[in-house]
Amino acid sequence: MDGVIGRVLAELDDQGVADNTMVVFLSDNGRPFPRCKTTLYDSGIKTPLLVRFPGVVAPGSTCRSMSVRSTWHRRSWTSAR
Repeated sequence: MDGVIGRVLAELDDQGVADNTMVVFLSDNGRPFPRCKTTLYDSGIKTPLLVRFPGVVAPGSTCRSMSVRSTWHRRSWTSAR
């Protein structure tokens, strides 16, 4: 995954759009945790979410608040700046 992400970010730089592009990586629990998505155990509710958005999200910052995936579909990111 790291190599592919690096190539994607490098391509955004090469095209001159990296500073105007929000990059989001998220995952679900996947096959290693079958039937855990229906429980409130950590394996059922905690999944990775990484955001790169220059000028909006500070590099190296973390957020411990809960994020709901459906929120990401409704938000207008064009007005975030």
